[in-house]
Amino acid sequence: MLVGALLAASTGVVGASVVAMGVISLPVMLSNNYDKRLGLPGRSAPPAPGQIIPPSIVLIILGDVFQLPVGDLFKAALWPGLSLVAFYVVYIVIVTFWKKTGPPVA
Repeated sequence: MLVGALLAASTGVVGASVVAMGVISLPVMLSNNYDKRLGLPGRSAPPAPGQIIPPSIVLIILGDVFQLPVGDLFKAALWPGLSLVAFYVVYIVIVTFWKKTGPPVA
């Protein structure tokens, strides 16, 4: 989740981040006995908050379109983006323990 959010924030392109995370991490997750119900959504959801985590290309374009300082947009979007990532992490942890979809912890 954290790597996906950082990748999406740095690239600014959600589609490319979803494909990259799916190609890189999904085979590793499935080979380590992760359930597909956790693996597939767990790889497509992380890039979503990356659009608002600075330095996001979306915020730079918004600043140009609305004639707003990009630094102010970065400051305003930092905590909502990070809290969205934190909520995703908490959700994944709860679902993993409740439905036993992750690999056994040694």
